[in-house]
Amino acid sequence: MLAHSGGVAELAQTVYSLTVADWRIAVSAPRAVTAIEHRLLTDVPEHCPAGHPYRFYPLHDHQLERLRTSFQQVCAAQQAVAQMLLVTAPAIGMDTSRAV
Repeated sequence: MLAHSGGVAELAQTVYSLTVADWRIAVSAPRAVTAIEHRLLTDVPEHCPAGHPYRFYPLHDHQLERLRTSFQQVCAAQQAVAQMLLVTAPAIGMDTSRAV
């Protein structure tokens, strides 16, 4: 991978770009979930409403909340990785002109 990417600095820049893209997706995902929540379905038997005639039914509020908050954990992890790469950048010759 290192040879294919062109060196340590180039590989670090690629990893940084991926973490930033992941972070952007994680930031926008809760809004996307809210926008489509009325269309999201589940088939968890424990939460099926009594007498519901179909296998799939709308998500419960706690499932929607868990889906939204899971992205917060992704954001924190991606920010930590990006920060570590920026700290390491000078030592490996990574170009950070577009990073800030």
